[in-house]
Amino acid sequence: MKLIHFFVALAMLHTATATSFKPQNLTTGEFFTNPVGYSLDDLSLSWQLPLKKNGTAQTSYRIVSGKSPETLDTNPLWDSGKVISSDSVKVKYKGVPPESRQRIYWKVKVWDESGKESEWSDVAFFEAGLISNNDWQAKWISTTDETRVLYSFSRWSKKQKKRLTYKRKGVSPTYLRKDFNSKKPLYARLYITSKGIFQAYINGEKVSNDYWSPDSTEETKRIYTNTYDVTNLIKNGKNTIGAIIGDGWYAGRVAEYFHKSYQKKPELLAQLEITYKDGSKQIIATDESWKFAYGAIEYADIYDGQITDANKEPLGWNKPNFDASAWRTPAVENVQEKPLLEPRRSQTIVAKHIIKPISVNEISEGVFIFDFGQNMAGIPELNLDKKLVSKGDKIKIRYAEMLNKDGTMYTKNYRSAISTDYYTCRGGGETFEPSFVYHGYRYVELSGFAKGKKPTLDSIRSKALYNDLDGIGTFVCSNKKINMLQNNIIWGQRSNYFSAPTDCPQRDERWGWMGDAQVFTPTAAFNMNVNAFFSKWLYDVSDLQTEAGLFPNFAPFGPPTTSASWGDAGIFCPWEIYLAYGDKKILERNYETMKKWLMWQKKDSKNFIRRNEGLGDWLQPSTTVGNDSKKWKGNTPIKLINTAYFAKDAEIMSKVAKLLNKNSEHKEFTQLSSDIKNAFIKEFVKADGTVGEHTQTGYLLTLAFDILPENMREKVFAKFIEKFTADKFTLDTGFVGTPLIAPTLARFGRVDLAHKLLQSEEYPSWIYSINQGATTMWERWNSYSHKDGFGNASMNSFNHYAYGAIGEYMYRYLAGIWHNQDYAGYKKISFAAKPYHSNMTFASATHYTPYGEAFSAWKFEGDKLIWTIRIPANSTGVVELPTDKLEKVSIKGMPAPTAKKFELPSGEYLIEIAN
Repeated sequence: MKLIHFFVALAMLHTATATSFKPQNLTTGEFFTNPVGYSLDDLSLSWQLPLKKNGTAQTSYRIVSGKSPETLDTNPLWDSGKVISSDSVKVKYKGVPPESRQRIYWKVKVWDESGKESEWSDVAFFEAGLISNNDWQAKWISTTDETRVLYSFSRWSKKQKKRLTYKRKGVSPTYLRKDFNSKKPLYARLYITSKGIFQAYINGEKVSNDYWSPDSTEETKRIYTNTYDVTNLIKNGKNTIGAIIGDGWYAGRVAEYFHKSYQKKPELLAQLEITYKDGSKQIIATDESWKFAYGAIEYADIYDGQITDANKEPLGWNKPNFDASAWRTPAVENVQEKPLLEPRRSQTIVAKHIIKPISVNEISEGVFIFDFGQNMAGIPELNLDKKLVSKGDKIKIRYAEMLNKDGTMYTKNYRSAISTDYYTCRGGGETFEPSFVYHGYRYVELSGFAKGKKPTLDSIRSKALYNDLDGIGTFVCSNKKINMLQNNIIWGQRSNYFSAPTDCPQRDERWGWMGDAQVFTPTAAFNMNVNAFFSKWLYDVSDLQTEAGLFPNFAPFGPPTTSASWGDAGIFCPWEIYLAYGDKKILERNYETMKKWLMWQKKDSKNFIRRNEGLGDWLQPSTTVGNDSKKWKGNTPIKLINTAYFAKDAEIMSKVAKLLNKNSEHKEFTQLSSDIKNAFIKEFVKADGTVGEHTQTGYLLTLAFDILPENMREKVFAKFIEKFTADKFTLDTGFVGTPLIAPTLARFGRVDLAHKLLQSEEYPSWIYSINQGATTMWERWNSYSHKDGFGNASMNSFNHYAYGAIGEYMYRYLAGIWHNQDYAGYKKISFAAKPYHSNMTFASATHYTPYGEAFSAWKFEGDKLIWTIRIPANSTGVVELPTDKLEKVSIKGMPAPTAKKFELPSGEYLIEIAN
């Protein structure tokens, strides 16, 4: 009762109300605004309420949908009626699911905490793409040429101690076109995909701003299709549709390692549907009537680079009135039942940032290195004016993340990836971007200019490419180097969220490694809206699961793994996405695959102890010395790591089963979790609290995964502190242990040590790499140092996001904002800032939750701590004060509640805590 009275008093502090209010920010599915051609299966709807006063909340809603905005009230397709519910996120759409091509409009009204009815929202819509393979009249088309040697290069072989010549086979990117006549349409849609990647044009105009479409997938199972509204590109009279297709992920070297389609030819599938005012429709589909040829792009490989000769471009090839008489008829293949052709599930890859160089240095005669000041994944755009280049000049473009001490490009860590583009100029006054490749780099080297010609800073800029993910989280504090760390975390995510959560963007890899994704997902979901991104990627994961239940090591393309942390992404990632966005659908979709992995572990274990096989605590600092890769797995027993994850998997699955009303399996998994934990304690925990081989990661897994009963935790934590002290308060953890160390210290009352660790500048630490010049996260703590130079080049990425998982600690414990475990998607928000007055005077974070923006910021002001909180409408906040002295706490001048932890309704609050 006291809590209720406290709510009422607080709500009265903010009584300014608008004369009316209405729902806003309507989204469909994975938070898409008016989506066209995205997946609409298991459709859900979301909206937000304006925060008109403290305590704003929803008690009921009503949704109507219809074929047009005008018929929503008079002839709806679906009317939910008034539903008594506070749900406003991921509300199930219970109307008839849309058919292929169908657009459905919808709006919503709500009733607030006082029973007041809102206005109707603005009208939103969703439009289906082509849902079934049977919807495609188009046929797959491709070149009729066989694979051939496209590119030869030599490389020094350390093993054979001589230069070897390598030959790259394939086909050049293929140009395809078709002319057609049309009237001015009512509307027009282009449905398109490829095996490989495509760029599509209508009348010479690129149909979209995306790159590298469609997404990477396990293409034997499914291929995603794009839908474009091209109404404004269709002209009355003559028209031309064209496309260029390249290898992408489908063929070429990226497929060489594990992909069955290596050396196959990319193919195009396109269907342009034009609808006229009289209801008639015209369809232009890929078939035998199209023509193909080759053009300026002679070679393009994800690892090696792109070779382009602008003089070979058939000018006007994608416009009407082009003479295509010499072009040939393509090879044709009918659409089959497999692979599945499905509307895309995630945002397209776009140029999210344009970055200009900060300096240029002529390192030797005619060789110029541009520094962009930021490591990234993307492509450069060259501006080549007539004063700089002449016809036939061949510009060489090289990439590097770092420079050698002599200022030259350091590329050893690219391993076998040549990562070099060539562009032959047509005469100046031209721009060029190598858009059928992408690179990881901070530095670009240009050469090939005529003697005396020098490019300037205006001659080049960079386009940072990644999926079009909205930034939804911010963090800033008084420590400038921690702010740089946050910037590095963000750029590491930007560089590697490229269709799949890749490990790195530069070397001969760029695969969606499961372990990296697993540890970073909580941080990723705070920084960006990755709901749709993970929805897509988890299909890649499940498509590669074996019948026995093994998940892949990476997805797409990857082989099965028995390794904990890596395989466990199949359970952890759906769970973390659910917690971040309230997306129960992602649990429903992945439940059976999650269960299969858990059951495989049970079958594989002996007395609930997993086998001693896997990648371990990958790249633990004290054991990662020299070239002995056997030591890169760390010294924490692998069977301990595997068993700890097995226990946590079972615990998560018991929660998931309960959420999905699978009661018998909830009981089964709860018991399994208990059995594994008991076996773990018996096998690895000694009476004095020692765990395993007395390693940091062994303790952290035991504590963070709640394997111990509460009466044992203090003793084990004391042993961890003993080990941490012996290690001079520096981390000795790899990919598995590092994400757990700071949150575990904070959780068990040693915020002082967590803050000390975060702000440490000694090796190994987050700021250590920043002091060595890092602008993204590194794969190794010692990837480079001013003192010792570069680390082992065989495993030395300077853009590897996994250690960015420290972001969770920064947002959750330092700034003090996180989702509540029992109310997913920030329906209840945890505010538990843990300020520690040690070289830090303020910290703040914002997170745009599914309900709206939440905010937490604290600062020391004289002898007071000032803490500001914002809770979005229709959500509540669970506040945990950073003091036990409740008499020194006030909220907007009111006495503090009678407990250290309490709940607040939506609104804005100022908490003051006297020293």
